Amino acid sequence: MANIIDSPYSRLFIGVQPDQAAQDFLDKLVDRLGAQPSVQRTTSTHWTMRTNRHITLCFLGQTPNQLIPALKTGLAAISHSNKESLEVASSLDAFPGNESNLIAAELVASEQLKALNQSCSALVKKLGIETKSRLFRPHITLARNKDGFGDFIPIKLNHKINLNNIVLYQSEPVIDGSSLYTQLQKTRLQVP
Repeated sequence: MANIIDSPYSRLFIGVQPDQAAQDFLDKLVDRLGAQPSVQRTTSTHWTMRTNRHITLCFLGQTPNQLIPALKTGLAAISHSNKESLEVASSLDAFPGNESNLIAAELVASEQLKALNQSCSALVKKLGIETKSRLFRPHITLARNKDGFGDFIPIKLNHKINLNNIVLYQSEPVIDGSSLYTQLQKTRLQVP
């Protein structure tokens, strides 16, 4: 796990990192995406690196570094109260809608995944971190294009993805306009 940069704040979010089997499945989806005319592999399409692929559970934004130890402790407690789960990737589409500049694999928001999202949101609120209330739509971003993807043809999916961890991520912008995600803590979901 990386060290926190020398600043009193870090841009943070809580997520789930896809396991190796899910990453292999996502690599195959990326290959299928590249074959679509509206997603051609050009310099205008930015592909999400394997190390940056994740499902966001809760976005914290700029957070005081002094709260990071309490976040780590709270996430460890959450991980010990949740069983490992399988989630179904339901579609590959422009996200969140047709005119979007993202393509993502969207997952079924199962009760267990929603409960994990709510537990993380409750921890963040308890620590006094204000976040924007958003509709929880679990997804894994695979590509971005500032010009959008035009006539992208959605792909229906029915693939199970094993979700077995909670990660506290730090997000840092890089020169090309994307972000680098560093894991500050990764905790496996445990059977109680």
